[in-house]
Amino acid sequence: MKAAIFISSGLGNAVLLIPLIKKLKNEGRSITGFFTSDYGCYELFENSGLLSESIKIGQRNVEWVKIGIQHNSEFEEIYLDNFASTKRIFLTAKIIGKKIIAQKLPSGLTSLLSHYTHIVDPVIGQHCATQNLRLYDKSFNDSELTEDLISLPTVSQNLNNGTLLAIQIGSANDVTSYKNWPISNWISLIKKIVKLKNKSKIILLGDENEKTLSDKIIEDCGNKVINKVGKTSIEDVKAILLNCRYFIGVDSGLMHMAASLSIPTFTLWGPSNETLYGYEKLFPKKHKVIFTDQSCRPCNSWINPNTSRVQNPETCPDKRCMKELSPEFVFENLIAFIQQLET
Repeated sequence: MKAAIFISSGLGNAVLLIPLIKKLKNEGRSITGFFTSDYGCYELFENSGLLSESIKIGQRNVEWVKIGIQHNSEFEEIYLDNFASTKRIFLTAKIIGKKIIAQKLPSGLTSLLSHYTHIVDPVIGQHCATQNLRLYDKSFNDSELTEDLISLPTVSQNLNNGTLLAIQIGSANDVTSYKNWPISNWISLIKKIVKLKNKSKIILLGDENEKTLSDKIIEDCGNKVINKVGKTSIEDVKAILLNCRYFIGVDSGLMHMAASLSIPTFTLWGPSNETLYGYEKLFPKKHKVIFTDQSCRPCNSWINPNTSRVQNPETCPDKRCMKELSPEFVFENLIAFIQQLET
């Protein structure tokens, strides 16, 4: 049976679809991935063996029309996550597929698509990877989400004995400022880390858009930190992460990628929902999330966001959920996490 999945957002979104793709493949589906964004998702799946075919679709209307003609009624099932719930994707899915399984319908097309679409409502409290798996099996829950399901196939294996400590200081190509921790706090934390008596070397990873931030860190920390921000491909990052003992960062695509490569993650959370997107809940011995106790968080979530203070996290006047995470508090929790991993 032929199935298709639209991968339409960032790197983290792509990683969170891996369990669904693995499940469909194990059930005998031949899976085509349609990639509609330019955040390294296509490269992430290259040579993974998870997809039978990978197809990029640009923004021009003619490319979407061409897809409809070339793949008309080709697929028995089309799977669409929350990020793929757009009019353009749904209308294309209707042409190339016989059945659409989605997490929601796009506004304005409800009456047109309701007969062709099976909606699987999200369950509050379940991880986003589980929400995606429920598109195939509604009975699926977090207790069944294993590290093997979440992991990205690689030619080599991380045994957590690398000498690098990876840090990404930004998120979403540095376009979601509400997820970011102040750069002065990062500098303070990294200075504390470099004083530790261990053999790990800090390496900064991230997109070209984060280079201004990483340059500030290099100015303060010098040759104690390796700066690879804006200098790596997805394959480069994968190879680097496989030589890392830990990953430190915020809610970002590289955080999800590290988790999919079995790298322990230590992450700072503000407006995003750590229950929905983080990994401590699933694998508490390997991952740690920290956050401040704010009555208005998490406000950034596609499931039941906390809108008691703002409707959109970008409009938050002070972003206090991230700013009130002090370097001292973060460092204290990081040390405890490292000790837990190494005992």
